[in-house]
Amino acid sequence: MTGPPPPRQSPSPAPPASPLPDLTDWVAEKETEIVDILAQRQAIVARIPADLLKPRLPSEHYAPAQKPEDQEDKAEVEMKSVPKPAKGYHAYTQPKTMFDKPSPTVDRIKKRVEARFKGIMEEDRIKKEGNEVAEAEAEAMKQEQKAQDEKTREQEEHEQRMNMGYKSDAQRAREMTQRLERFR
Repeated sequence: MTGPPPPRQSPSPAPPASPLPDLTDWVAEKETEIVDILAQRQAIVARIPADLLKPRLPSEHYAPAQKPEDQEDKAEVEMKSVPKPAKGYHAYTQPKTMFDKPSPTVDRIKKRVEARFKGIMEEDRIKKEGNEVAEAEAEAMKQEQKAQDEKTREQEEHEQRMNMGYKSDAQRAREMTQRLERFR
């Protein structure tokens, strides 16, 4: 029964466990999200007319309407006095935009957006209150059910006590009659 011992296997060194989780999938997912967002922004910018993206002077925003020839002369003078935009210039970072100019269309759009935002906030508030009301109703129903269960339990206990009492009284009465009969 004694045979040769089983051959020993040398343990292969296991790779050390990394204390940090593998984030490659998460990073790839975030990169695709960023690329999608950038593509959406580029599509939006592509739809904006080029004349709205060019730099403007503050005087252009509020200047009264002029004759075309006056505008050309003024444009030449302003072009000479306007410094070139700094490197890295972007239309959205400039303090004056097309939305700074008073416009009934822009005002209507702003009012519509504000109204929609208020509507959304109101809907959220109603949903939240609805949830609170539903929770309060559920809590009230639980309390009512508890009270009803308690009443039912008390009634059952009372009936049991009454039944036990009648039985014991009847038993006592029988016992008393039996004793009296024995005694006679």
